Amino acid sequence: MNHRLKEHDYAGRGFYFITATTHPRRNLFSVIADYKTHLTRLGEIVRDEWLKLHREQPLLEQQEFAIMPDHFHGTIIATAPLPKPIGYYIGNFKGRTRQAIRKLMGDPAFQVWSQGFFDLVSLDADMFHSFRLYTKDNPRRKQLRDENRALFQKIRDVTHARLPQNRHWTAIGDLALLDYPSLVPVVVHRRRPQEETEHTINHFADLAASGAILIGGFISPGEKEVARRIAAIPNARVIYLLPHGMAQYKPRGKAVDRIANSQTLVLSGFDDEIPETPINYDNCHFNNALAKAIAETTTAV
Repeated sequence: MNHRLKEHDYAGRGFYFITATTHPRRNLFSVIADYKTHLTRLGEIVRDEWLKLHREQPLLEQQEFAIMPDHFHGTIIATAPLPKPIGYYIGNFKGRTRQAIRKLMGDPAFQVWSQGFFDLVSLDADMFHSFRLYTKDNPRRKQLRDENRALFQKIRDVTHARLPQNRHWTAIGDLALLDYPSLVPVVVHRRRPQEETEHTINHFADLAASGAILIGGFISPGEKEVARRIAAIPNARVIYLLPHGMAQYKPRGKAVDRIANSQTLVLSGFDDEIPETPINYDNCHFNNALAKAIAETTTAV
């Protein structure tokens, strides 16, 4: 199955994040060890055929790719208008791979890929850069998740003395962070003088360095800066309170390490069907109120 932007010309210039999965999510292509992929013979075929794509169509510039046990990620740029849509070339890549693997296996009916593929169109350079980083970091994240599986399971219908009982709570991470005596809600308003904002950000960073656990949605630019500074503090701990549901949420980047080290708890008091985007500002404001209520409630309740 492919996801398509109706307004995008898939034969024009573009930046793409491609995902294709094995059928039916079998571990065929690699094993993960030492936070790296170690390719099987089938994975080597996938690699070789992917690298041929540029030779088939020089206008396709390949960037990062990751051959995971049961799926493939690749980032690719169409540097100029293509003779045919990008899907044509990805289909050729999958077809050549399937043919070579069937020949190796001696089985003309061997099922390699699930039907279709997923593509995400990058809308700007920052988004494409995040796709590249996500792809490059995929093996490490998978091993961390496998080694700390319990911490990465979504816990539904969470109950805790600090959590308002009129919400359905879902969590990923170490719930013990809610037991810590000092939780500090993070709210940095957008429309404040720069000097005041910087002072507020420094204040929250100092609290995190001193051992307080910060809690909030980290949505505004100032709050995002607080989150960035927390990530640079080795032992800082944080509770992310999402202003949306968790149906599509997946930890990425440093969040994976911090969850694995019991430094981050991700919480949502919203139903799964509440989407991540577009940002619902009413949800964000309500989320700030939830953060304050949780922080002000003691564990002795």
